Amino acid sequence: MKQLLFFILMCFLAIPNQAQQKPQYFYAPKLDDSAHFGITYSALGISVIYQNTTTNLSLISKNLTIYEPRNFNYPPKGKITALYLWVYSANTDYTDGKYRFSPFAIRMGTTLRDSFGIGPRCKLFDTEKDLTTVIFGSPYTIPDTTLNTYSNFRKWIKLPLQVPIMFDPNKNLVVQFEESNDSTLQQTTVTNIHQLMCYDSLSFNKVRSVTAYIDSNYIDNTNKLVLNKFCIGFDLDTTGVSGVDDIKATSLQLYPNPAKATIHFSLKGSYTISTLQGSVVQQGDGDVANIASLSQGLYIVELLTKNGERLVGRFLKE
Repeated sequence: MKQLLFFILMCFLAIPNQAQQKPQYFYAPKLDDSAHFGITYSALGISVIYQNTTTNLSLISKNLTIYEPRNFNYPPKGKITALYLWVYSANTDYTDGKYRFSPFAIRMGTTLRDSFGIGPRCKLFDTEKDLTTVIFGSPYTIPDTTLNTYSNFRKWIKLPLQVPIMFDPNKNLVVQFEESNDSTLQQTTVTNIHQLMCYDSLSFNKVRSVTAYIDSNYIDNTNKLVLNKFCIGFDLDTTGVSGVDDIKATSLQLYPNPAKATIHFSLKGSYTISTLQGSVVQQGDGDVANIASLSQGLYIVELLTKNGERLVGRFLKE
């Protein structure tokens, strides 16, 4: 009997572990939170490619989302080495069962902006200056082998970054997906991935997710509040990063606030004043700035001290 029990135990241990891989840091509801599906999170499509007959290059689209450090439970500083997508459903018609997209690109970056704003001609991010192409291909084949040909439901897939980027806990994370609906640029085999989205309860009055044509630098977000974001995750490599456990976002004290003519900073340093859309309107050194010429509105101040400390604050120009 002991020999039989030992044999059964060895067979059990020999069964490969099919547990789902998970990212170190992620923005998503619980994997078993079925009761809230359609209430706090929902399924939408991204990275979806269909064959059609158009030859209009402007139909190549991009989707951008801004994430705050709190969305990932405040990760430390480190290098993002892999991106994860939380898939709701996916299917491919390739006979080998592979998921291929052509052309395809994912771009990432960090920013002080917390919204795309509301109103006509909201500025997007500059693909060359603000973002880094971390995954690309024409075609690009999903390396994750856990996706079935059909019937995929609520599972993470891992996409190792071809070009890792640094995560800054003092800034927000931008993720941009690009896909093509142009039949002259893509394969003719239908392949699509539908990704889960989760509502951000702290995103009221903020537009943090937009879709635009690839050749667009602006988008009209008039009265278009978006309270949901795509569920993503990532792995961080903190090797060689000093003080990664101690880095926290630091607030810059500004006064008076609101201000009309001058604004004072709690510390001296090199400062940059920007709009919420990311446009730099003023730069200088010291602990006070003359803002009399600025238009009324909300502005972001980023100040770098002589000790290399980065502080961020906001003020309202009356």
